[in-house]
Amino acid sequence: MSEKEMDPNWEEASDHFKRVIDRGTEAMRLKAIIKLAKLSNHAPENILGHTIPILASLVADHSSNSSSPSLQGVVVHCLKCIARQGDGRLATEIGQSGALLSILRLLPESDGSFQRLSAQCLWCLVNLGTDDNRVIVANNGGLEIIANLLNSSVRSVRRYLLEILRALSMLKEVRERACQAIGLLATTRQARCSLVELGAIPVLVELLRVGDSDTKLKADNSLGVISTQIDYLGHVAQAGAIPMLAELVQGPDPLGWDVAENALCLLAHNEENAASIADHLVRILRKGNNEPIQSRNATVYAPSVFFNLQSCCFPLDLQSVLLPD
Repeated sequence: MSEKEMDPNWEEASDHFKRVIDRGTEAMRLKAIIKLAKLSNHAPENILGHTIPILASLVADHSSNSSSPSLQGVVVHCLKCIARQGDGRLATEIGQSGALLSILRLLPESDGSFQRLSAQCLWCLVNLGTDDNRVIVANNGGLEIIANLLNSSVRSVRRYLLEILRALSMLKEVRERACQAIGLLATTRQARCSLVELGAIPVLVELLRVGDSDTKLKADNSLGVISTQIDYLGHVAQAGAIPMLAELVQGPDPLGWDVAENALCLLAHNEENAASIADHLVRILRKGNNEPIQSRNATVYAPSVFFNLQSCCFPLDLQSVLLPD
C-alpha cells in the first residue's frame, strides 16, 4: 500500500466512501469497505465513527436493505476491525448503532466462515465495548442463541462463543442465567473440556463469591457438573472453590447446603481436596454456639457433610477432628 493510501485526506476519503456506498455498484461497495478495513489501523477515530452508521445500515434487518451475503460478510469484517481500534469507544458506538443486534441475528442464520466471522465480531463488541454492549446481547436472547449454537457449531466458532458467554456471566443482570447455561453445557464431555480450557472454573468461583443467593446456587451446581470429570477436581480446588462452598454450608438456605454438599463430595475424590474440605468443616464445627443463628445451623449440618464425605470417597481421619462440646 502506497504512502498516499496510508495517509490520505481523511475528510475527502470519508465523503468518497459515503458516495460509493450510496450510489456505487456492489463491486465498488465491496472494494471501498475492504479498503476501509485495511486502513482502520491508521484512520482517526472520528472518521471511523462516521462510517459506523453507514456500515450498520448494510447489515440491518429491514426491507430496504438489499445487501448480499458477500457484502454483509465484508461489512462484519470491517466492523470487527473498527471495534479493535482505540479504547473501546468505537466498539460501544457499534453496539449503539444497531449493528450489534444485526450481527447477533446473523449468527444463527449463517454457517462456515461467515458464522466464524460473526462470532469474532461479536466477541470484539462484547469484550472491548462497555457493559452496554453486554446488556444488549443479554436482553435480546443472546444467552439462548449462544447456548444453542454451542451444541452445533464447529470448534473454531465454539471458542469465541464460550468467551462471549464468559464475558456475559460477569454482568450482574444475567449472572444467574449465564451460570445455568454453563451448567447445561458442561453435561457433555466435549463442552466440559472447552469450558475448562477457556477459564469457566475461575468465573464460576468468582460468581460464588460475589453473586446473590440464586446465582451462588447456580454456580455451585455448575461446578458440581464440571467436577463429575475427575481430571478437573484439582482445577476446581485450585480456583478457590472449597472455601466458597464451605460458606454455602454456613448460609441460611437448606437448598444451598445440599448443593454444596454434592459438590464437596465430588471434590473429595481427590485426596488433597478432601483434606482441605475437612479443615473447612472443622472450622465450622469449632465455631460453636457463639455465632449468628445461620452459623449454628451450619454446625448441625456440617457433621452430616462429614459422614457423607466418608461414604462417597476414601475414609477421612475423623479421629483428628475435634468436635465442639
